Amino acid sequence: MSDPVRDRIRAHVGSRVPRVVIGDDQPVLTGGVDPVFAVELVRFLETAFELRIPDSELRLDNFRTIDAMCALVDRVAAQATRT
Repeated sequence: MSDPVRDRIRAHVGSRVPRVVIGDDQPVLTGGVDPVFAVELVRFLETAFELRIPDSELRLDNFRTIDAMCALVDRVAAQATRT
């Protein structure tokens, strides 16, 4: 079964790094993070999933892999529905 959140994140990352196949648990961001790409990922997630990522969640670990970004979206969306 397809996960729409995962599919959208994977497609976005794939469009930015087209010649590289990245598994869901492989690093997207590494030690030499391109700051523009990092900001783009935050904006993409906020726009695509209609959420606001709190400053406390803006940690490299939350954007390091597709799995981590999916967990972040799920967590922030769940927090938004509780408030």
